[in-house]
Amino acid sequence: VSKIFVSIDLRLVPIRVKISLSPYLHQDDQLKDEELTFELGANGTTTAGDWNKVFEYVENIVKKFIPILLQGFIQ
Repeated sequence: VSKIFVSIDLRLVPIRVKISLSPYLHQDDQLKDEELTFELGANGTTTAGDWNKVFEYVENIVKKFIPILLQGFIQ
């Protein structure tokens, strides 16, 4: 079975929320994987690597930051 390489541009756009996720995303080394490459851009972060690893990373981002977004929305 061959691995599928994927490159995605990840943007989390909080609407009606008074919080920015940029500092959290860029500095969270716990979510990063040595097998993935990251490039911080003006409108998001490009993440590239094995399909499964990239989407595992995206899933972890969502699990970690949805509570932060909800907290900002409630305030």
